[in-house]
Amino acid sequence: VAKAGGQVVEAVFFIELGFLDGRAKMGDAPVRSLVRY
Repeated sequence: VAKAGGQVVEAVFFIELGFLDGRAKMGDAPVRSLVRY
């Protein structure tokens, strides 16, 4: 989205796999997830 000129406001996921370290890869955008493993 950012590469296309947009702005990432928030990221919402149903399942978050903690071992993939996705929160760090999302940068400054707030991240929400319903289930975290």
